[in-house]
Amino acid sequence: MARKLSLTEVDGALTLAAAPAGLEKFRHSSYPIENHTTIRTETFGLKISGKGDAKICLKNSVGQKLKIYVSDTKITVDRTMAGYKEFSEHFMTEKYSISTAARKKDGAWNLELVFDVSILELFAEDGVDAISTVVYPETPYDRVSWKGDLSVELYEIDA
Repeated sequence: MARKLSLTEVDGALTLAAAPAGLEKFRHSSYPIENHTTIRTETFGLKISGKGDAKICLKNSVGQKLKIYVSDTKITVDRTMAGYKEFSEHFMTEKYSISTAARKKDGAWNLELVFDVSILELFAEDGVDAISTVVYPETPYDRVSWKGDLSVELYEIDA
């Protein structure tokens, strides 16, 4: 995914930020959603704002899950149960399937998740942190649920 790079100040120091670029013309049908919402497309985005600890989970009908955790100190993406993995004994192991970024800002936070069939791009704190990962769900993720004090907006993306 193309990214727009910029410098932003965090705690008095300049930090490189990477936000999605060029996505605006493909976004449509943006609306707030409730916990346990059904997703009707394989290409979508989620804008999430929250306070404190949270867990966000994309799930499919065969029990596969892609999990995102946010705490005061870090953001974690866990794909250990996210989909097809039989092509490699290492692919979905904890060592290769848990990605973590240290949070660079205190207090309330925001995430933008962009999901396209098998790729997750996560942009945290307006691009100050970013995590990318691939997953191979056997059926599309069709539900999103969460725990925590969150506000979630879903948007669809035209291909």
